[in-house]
Amino acid sequence: MKKMFNRINEAGTMLVEAMAMLGLIAMVTPILYKKAAERTTELQDINASNQLRILANAMDAYIKDNFTRINDGEAVVNSCNVGNVDYSSFTDATSVSFDISHLCEYLPYGFLKDGKTQDSKLFSSANPSFQVVLRKTTGTELDENNQPVVVAETVTGFLTAVPNEGEDFPSTRVSRIATMVGSNGGYVEDDGKIMGAQGIWSLKDASELGLNLPTNTFVVSSLQPISSQGLANEDVLHRKTERQNDYVLNSMETDLFMSYNSKNHNIRQVNQIIMRPQKDWMVGGDLNTFRRDAPNENEPSMEYGQTYKADLDYTLYIGDKGGAYMEGNLAALSSLFTVRSEIENDKGDGGIKYYGTNTTTDTTDPSNPVTSTNKGNAIFSVTTSKMEYGNIDENTAGALLTVDKDNGSMEFESKTGGNDPSTGAPTVSGTQKLIAANAERVNVIDGALSVRNPGIAPDGGKYDNYHKDQWPEQNAAPAVIVGGGNVHNASYTTYIL
Repeated sequence: MKKMFNRINEAGTMLVEAMAMLGLIAMVTPILYKKAAERTTELQDINASNQLRILANAMDAYIKDNFTRINDGEAVVNSCNVGNVDYSSFTDATSVSFDISHLCEYLPYGFLKDGKTQDSKLFSSANPSFQVVLRKTTGTELDENNQPVVVAETVTGFLTAVPNEGEDFPSTRVSRIATMVGSNGGYVEDDGKIMGAQGIWSLKDASELGLNLPTNTFVVSSLQPISSQGLANEDVLHRKTERQNDYVLNSMETDLFMSYNSKNHNIRQVNQIIMRPQKDWMVGGDLNTFRRDAPNENEPSMEYGQTYKADLDYTLYIGDKGGAYMEGNLAALSSLFTVRSEIENDKGDGGIKYYGTNTTTDTTDPSNPVTSTNKGNAIFSVTTSKMEYGNIDENTAGALLTVDKDNGSMEFESKTGGNDPSTGAPTVSGTQKLIAANAERVNVIDGALSVRNPGIAPDGGKYDNYHKDQWPEQNAAPAVIVGGGNVHNASYTTYIL
């Protein structure tokens, strides 16, 4: 009996322990479930804040890269074929808004699907949750004429995100997620005011963004507004003209190298290069500290062994036996030396030309005479048909050497000078062909000495346009004809060789 009683007591004890355990589990289970749910919500909030932060960073990068186009009222086109945004009416009094898909080039790969964001617990792509809004502010100051002058233009972006639950989304979670985004996070309060995290920033209401946003909508501003002055302080060259700071944005204070890893690169489609060299700042100059593997620190060398020279004659230096090819014209020495096309040249200065200079002195004010040097007439000319050297102008006295390809001739003539009686302007009073030669004959001193080519028919003087009757009829033998004074009228002696 005693053993049976003990067994009954043991069974009762086990039942009580089981009941106590079940009761304890029943008490703990809700707590554990609540903690698990809270942890799930916390993870969702963390993911949401990270998503908003990524989108806001993409927005800032977009504004920075396209600031000049946005500021100039141009259209910004992306490469994702999801449309473009026109900023032609973007002013301080207006805002521009667009869908997040316009930032496709700035979002991580896979972040968008078919041009839309992926669905998540908080945000949906069915009714696009995300919008980007840009606002512009312009800072001015008065110039010396008391007129306003723009000194800075700033663009600020705002990312708006409407949760799936809309206004029913818990405000405590909205506030917490906005804080997790950072100091630029914010949300729409019950009264419509947009409040930044911890009250750091605020907007009067959603009308400042040009949108109608429900309560508990997330609003994330630019982490740092993009300003024209801020861009001017960056050590980069800009691809677009910046109206206020172009002289700063596209100025360089160092050398430009187009070679990297022993591979040279090209500069293409250059419209104009204007060089104003300073000898001291040339590579190898006294003030230039740049050195590149040179045996002598005062003689920087190029990759192929040439030496840089701080010499104005080396303003344009093409090394390694490289050449220059130009399809257009060339002018040098203040246009005293020119190479121009003879085709479709309406200036009449085709071919290779070198011009002289004329120096004049203006004595209108005797106490302050002004001397100026101007471009004169060509003294050297080479065209496809003729080469000339000397006083080429027909009204300029002096000497002239002419080689004519079309006539197969060469002339050297003197031109006697004089002055126009009425105007006093210099003129040419007479010319004399000192040497004239072609395939038929060589004439010296206007024909005083003439050597005829025996292989040419005996009509002499063709080159000089003399009538053949004024020359003796000769056979085909070579002849030297010597005359005196004017060959047309003087006696002559013929030597047949």
